[in-house]
Amino acid sequence: MQVQTELRPPFHYSSTPTIICSAILICGLIILLLLMHKKPIKQVVKTPKKKDLSELKKEYLDKIGTLKSDVTSNKITSRRAYQILSGLIRGFIFEATNIRVQYYTLQQIETLKMASLTELIREYYNPEFAAKSNGNIAKSIEKTAEVIKKWT
Repeated sequence: MQVQTELRPPFHYSSTPTIICSAILICGLIILLLLMHKKPIKQVVKTPKKKDLSELKKEYLDKIGTLKSDVTSNKITSRRAYQILSGLIRGFIFEATNIRVQYYTLQQIETLKMASLTELIREYYNPEFAAKSNGNIAKSIEKTAEVIKKWT
């Protein structure tokens, strides 16, 4: 018994959908690459009027004084004091310069070239985030007050 097999010609797809999908994919990749290579927006430091700056300094020095009394009377822990202190200095810098440093990491703050702010935030990091907080909060409070007093 002989079996005869007839082969049919292969099924052909149109190349148009393949070309269209490839073009869409390439355009999407180009757009994605362009969006990823946007230049960062340069932060502009806005200095407030001298009167406003002196009022701002007074306001934040009062807040630091309150924090110092809370630490002295053991109303808050050292870790919590460092968190509040970090928020205070970041808030002061934001209000004094209009740079949103309250959302910045230490590495982003370093790019601002504000040595005093970078030094303070670096000092707060270990006591604020370590498993065991072992910083000198009184010394940190004094340093922060000095930075605010000397800010121009």
